[in-house]
Amino acid sequence: MRVKSRIERLAEELLDLSRTGCSAMPQMLTDRQLDIMRIVVHVGKNGVSAMSRTLGMSHSATLDIVGPLVKSGLLEKQERTEVGRVSPIYLTKKGAEVLSRMEAMNIQIENCVLGSLTNAEKDKLLELLERTISNHPSNSQYVAAVTAKAAGTSR
Repeated sequence: MRVKSRIERLAEELLDLSRTGCSAMPQMLTDRQLDIMRIVVHVGKNGVSAMSRTLGMSHSATLDIVGPLVKSGLLEKQERTEVGRVSPIYLTKKGAEVLSRMEAMNIQIENCVLGSLTNAEKDKLLELLERTISNHPSNSQYVAAVTAKAAGTSR
């Protein structure tokens, strides 16, 4: 089948890329760290509890990801001046710069990997990936939150 052979070729290209050119670019952040930073950008200031609900993760697992980002100066917790449990987290200037670089690297890697596909094949792959992402509970919450933010509403 043509799609199967394309997928097999993409898998081979990914293996080649892991040994060559694109792998030389350092991965500075994990996917979950990037997810946290994207949530802050697209959804707005949130506390750890809201982030953990959006990602479908436990509070402690989210803290394990947020902590190093705060320590490295990519995120900052807003100090509470009033009584309450939420300490909003926001992206620092350094965090915005790193996120921008990481997004650019992701695009470069995607271009390396997807360069051999036709536009029709890219469209089909995108359709399949969107279906997969939207069917996963934690991803659907993230997509809904981003959509609501883009529409100017809040959850």
